[in-house]
Amino acid sequence: NIVQLPNQVTPIAGGVKGETPDKQIIGGGLVESYGVCSTLDQSAAVTSPVDITIDQNYSLIDIVSTSSAFFAQLVTSLYINHLKDEEKKLSLAKSIRQDISHDGIKNLFKNIKREFKNEEDEILKVVEEHLEQISAIHDLVGKIVPTYNYWQLGENPKNTETKYTDGGTLENTGILGIIAQTDEGENTEPLKILAFDNTETPLIKKDGKIIAAGQVAPLFGIDYDETTGEYQAFSSEQKDPTNSKFKATSLIQIFDNNNDEFTQLMNGLHNTNFAGGTQSSTPYHEIEVTTLQNDLANISKNRKVTLLYTQNAKIGNWQDNIGDATLKSQIEAGQNGSSDFKAFPNYSTIEKIGLEPKESNALSQMWAWAICDDSSEFKAKVKAFVG
Repeated sequence: NIVQLPNQVTPIAGGVKGETPDKQIIGGGLVESYGVCSTLDQSAAVTSPVDITIDQNYSLIDIVSTSSAFFAQLVTSLYINHLKDEEKKLSLAKSIRQDISHDGIKNLFKNIKREFKNEEDEILKVVEEHLEQISAIHDLVGKIVPTYNYWQLGENPKNTETKYTDGGTLENTGILGIIAQTDEGENTEPLKILAFDNTETPLIKKDGKIIAAGQVAPLFGIDYDETTGEYQAFSSEQKDPTNSKFKATSLIQIFDNNNDEFTQLMNGLHNTNFAGGTQSSTPYHEIEVTTLQNDLANISKNRKVTLLYTQNAKIGNWQDNIGDATLKSQIEAGQNGSSDFKAFPNYSTIEKIGLEPKESNALSQMWAWAICDDSSEFKAKVKAFVG
């Protein structure tokens, strides 16, 4: 976990609007999109226009190269490499054991092997079995992350080679981005957002606790602890970039949660999805929230936002009425662990880089039904919200 600074690019312009906690990078301006990652050719950048050199126009291929799909494909290809050096193997095992308390390593093991447990013997077993992949991540992660030139506004800007990713480990819903892009200060007009969360985490109630809306939780200052199964506010250690417990997502709270707004959101999603006692309807919840000042994303405080939020979940009213008996049975088998349609509709983007056409089509059809079919309550909700 390192500090990640939102850098948004649209067809019109791109750049950083916020700043890092240590103020080493201070944004505030945008450059026309083709000039993103250009080289600044002047000693100061305080007025527009500026002189830049463009070796190659910033384009779609640059955006694709920072996608997590690129990293997943590359890491997968590293399976063909084998570590023969016993000394390296022992050193790596020691490193993994020292870092095993860190959430990042726990999540890595979880995604590699679902049956991972905290017992030491099991840890070493997992390390041994997946040594090639873990070693590749340890040794090469700093080399495979794309770097581009970045220069910032100010009296003494510098051209700096900077690592770029798609931001998927920071904010996946797009909510922070749209609020930041439309922010004009404390008097910014209210905003309505319809958010679709394509999450891989099922909406369930476990041991009496609802698990939902995990990807939007950090926007309310909430962290999910996989060990305890609890949602809780980020701690001071998690918010400190110099602390080993730091989490990048601790810096993206943009909504006031003083009235337990996040809990209201979770309850609303669960109640609509389990209407009638079974997981039958589209999960959604509409809530009024207020923004907090966030310097990382350059978001102003006190803006009113009406959020209609929905997420991936089993929708029995659609699934139970699938006319194709074979497709219906395959989906049910996938929800019980079969390789086809595994975990539908909460596909894992780590275990499965690409979807088969039938898997993608089924997910598309489920949401087409949720939004367009007259028998779906969500259709009327969306129509009223956007109308």
